[in-house]
Amino acid sequence: CGGIYNDSGVAALTNCTICSNTAERHGGGIYNYGMLTLTNCTVSENTARYGGGVYSDTGDLTLTDCAVSGNSATGEYCYGGGIYNNSGMAALTNCAISENTARYGGGVYSDTGDLTLTDCAVSGNSATGEYCYGGGIYNNSGMAALTNCVVSGNTASGNGNYYISGGGIYNSGSSAELILTNSTVSGNTAGGKYGIGGGICNSDGTSALYNTVIARNTASYNGNDVYSSSGFISAYNTLSSYTDWTDRDGCLVYNSALPLFTDAPNGDYTLAENSQAIDKGNNKYIAGYNTDLAGNPRIVNGIVDLGAYEFGSSEPLPAPTISIGDIGVYVSYGANRHQIVWTAVGNASGYELAYSADGNSWTTVAAKDTSAVITGLAYGADIQYRVRALGAGSYTNSGWSAIKTFKVCPMDINGDGDITGADRSFMVGAWLSDEGEEDFVHYADINGDGDVTGADRAFLVSNWLLNAEDNADDLVYPPAKCADTVFDEFAPADLNTDLAVF
Repeated sequence: CGGIYNDSGVAALTNCTICSNTAERHGGGIYNYGMLTLTNCTVSENTARYGGGVYSDTGDLTLTDCAVSGNSATGEYCYGGGIYNNSGMAALTNCAISENTARYGGGVYSDTGDLTLTDCAVSGNSATGEYCYGGGIYNNSGMAALTNCVVSGNTASGNGNYYISGGGIYNSGSSAELILTNSTVSGNTAGGKYGIGGGICNSDGTSALYNTVIARNTASYNGNDVYSSSGFISAYNTLSSYTDWTDRDGCLVYNSALPLFTDAPNGDYTLAENSQAIDKGNNKYIAGYNTDLAGNPRIVNGIVDLGAYEFGSSEPLPAPTISIGDIGVYVSYGANRHQIVWTAVGNASGYELAYSADGNSWTTVAAKDTSAVITGLAYGADIQYRVRALGAGSYTNSGWSAIKTFKVCPMDINGDGDITGADRSFMVGAWLSDEGEEDFVHYADINGDGDVTGADRAFLVSNWLLNAEDNADDLVYPPAKCADTVFDEFAPADLNTDLAVF
């Protein structure tokens, strides 16, 4: 063995890292011949011929919240890049098995043992060699049961004139039994000259799929999603391009023209809006577990979805907050406009701003970024605003933010409730600038014509020393007049000559 050897004992490891160890034959990181429990541990970059990361020999192996990644089984005949379960019991919960390599069973090789994976991701593993089997998992003459799991991005590939079988899972042996429940097998590849069973290759034995998605896999020769040379393969409420099941009930044929996953190319196998997998399962197959791979409620709308994730079952996104107190963030600008800005929310696909003059009738506008401009508002009106974040995939919309009310009073440039010299100062700083220039600021462009000029000054002058709460009738478009004396005491000595009227 390489790093740890448990010989007929009981061992428990928590919050540990086992990495960069090497064994000539068994268990590069760990050799278990007893009862071994790992919790919140990482097993990575280890190497051996059998079980690059972990070799468990007729023992009991329990992994919870663990990562087994980047391990290798090397040699002409090598098995179990991440884990080799030899005639024992291996139970993995909430674990990630990724980027491991071997000739047989790139991620996991289970030989005549019992292998149970719950809430696990088996991704990016590879089986390579002249002929090889099981990029993600190789179940040989034993029982392998996967629940709420994703098997994705695994590869079996070789350069010889041999069959390359099971990009995702290879099930072999007359006594082999593979059971998938509410799992997703997608994006796996069986390559080489004769690649068969991109998702699953069932060679002898039995395979049974319940509420499962097996779609968008690739095989270079035969059976993109499923290849079955012999044995018994059945599917119940399963979505796939494969249709030649030995037994079936409630199955659906995958349609590439319809939505399925949120972003499969980038590894997001949550269900897209209007996915063909939503509400297509059978609730009787989920007895004993109530959450999906993300830990969210398993049934929404009364019927279980297909695959590892339940659509719309996540907690709502947090609500944004309408920003206050910063110049130009929430105050009026333009003769009849409000610019509303809010805080960003992680994982939001966009936002929706709603506004109302009476609190009963609301108008909504969509926004990709964290601000929006509302036009056509009446002078002096109290406009109420609220905003929410929009979810996608496993993220649902947030609730509405707290309502903020702003009066349509564009002359109050700094938003302090009064029209005074402080507002004039902001205008002076942007004087004669055009929209797009460095000195241009929207909140000084009171009339919203794209320039900060005397036209904006005229608005300000006509309402000088008014309060933002004053009667709307006082907020009027000024006649052509100058009130130079109003600004005399505020005029700085270095004003541009174009501001002589100030």
